[in-house]
Amino acid sequence: MKCWPFSQRRKKRDELNYWIRLSKQLTESCTTDLEREKALFMVSWEKAFVRYKSDLYLRDDSFAGQRILDVGCGPHCGIIGFRECEKYGVDHLVNDYRRIGYPLHKHGVRYINAKSEKMPFETQFFDVVICVNALDHVDSLHGTISEIARVLKKGGRFIGQFNFHDRPRRTEPLCLKHERLIMIGERCGLKLRRLQFQYNIAEMKEDRYYYEFEKA
Repeated sequence: MKCWPFSQRRKKRDELNYWIRLSKQLTESCTTDLEREKALFMVSWEKAFVRYKSDLYLRDDSFAGQRILDVGCGPHCGIIGFRECEKYGVDHLVNDYRRIGYPLHKHGVRYINAKSEKMPFETQFFDVVICVNALDHVDSLHGTISEIARVLKKGGRFIGQFNFHDRPRRTEPLCLKHERLIMIGERCGLKLRRLQFQYNIAEMKEDRYYYEFEKA
């Protein structure tokens, strides 16, 4: 399932406008560039990282000695606080996040501006791939999962939290289905190890699930 080119352009514009609006909200009380930078930086530590640990059942040292990748990382990358590991983030808006003023250079994460369907990494490069609330945003579900499987080492884990909704949206054009996710994963050599319903977001009409795959 893919977006047509005109939808891709509109999706990128709407996603970018969302982050611009959010950055303004988060820094509305700031009076200097330094204060704005600090406010945007602290969101990653105080909210995104806390959520990643809680929702993905992780600890600060869960990836010690490993190389990890956050796909669709956004400007508030949740892997920022994991210790003693090599951290990468992929997002097709990375360059735009920098222009908006997000202090990515302070995160300790190697950011790559690229689409999830074509990531510039060697095969079997990562021990762990993480994806939080991003799979329904991609242009191609099969293309993204195939790339994740390619860059993941044998025995490596693909873990994430995915949102399920019934109707396509401008920035979330894919309506995820359990059967399709599992089928694509298996075709790409990813074996489902854990699937867990987490909670319903009533105001957004979404269900949230935790998934964990292992590469055969």
